[in-house]
Amino acid sequence: MKIINNPNPVFWKDVVKACSFATFFHTDTWASVMAETFRLKDITRAFIFDDGTKAVLPILAKGRMFGLAYLNCRSMYPGVYGGVISEKVLTEGQRQELEEYFLSLKLTALTIVGNPMRPQPFFLDNFEKKEMFTHMLNLN
Repeated sequence: MKIINNPNPVFWKDVVKACSFATFFHTDTWASVMAETFRLKDITRAFIFDDGTKAVLPILAKGRMFGLAYLNCRSMYPGVYGGVISEKVLTEGQRQELEEYFLSLKLTALTIVGNPMRPQPFFLDNFEKKEMFTHMLNLN
């Protein structure tokens, strides 16, 4: 798996367009607005798996502790849908690769607000989980 720190907007937009469950909150535009509004650091990560599948995890951080660990990271601010988006449904092996990578990051905390439109839950075995709910209204 190749890891890309702060992917360029074209890569990011391509993944958003290809992802059936991406929302506006997963876009580089939303991340930029939130980063500027709340003085956050965009530490978004992108991934290219061995089979060529591309994925993005939008992440914003409140800063760094002693230049070592990012503080209070969230996907996505301010409590809207976040999490990994990908061109296609990820395999169990790809999900495990991502989990290992997330656990290796120097973060004081990582909160991922789940996306109810995701076709499969993206639960990471080594992360604490809290149940949330949402209401959706079909505007058609």
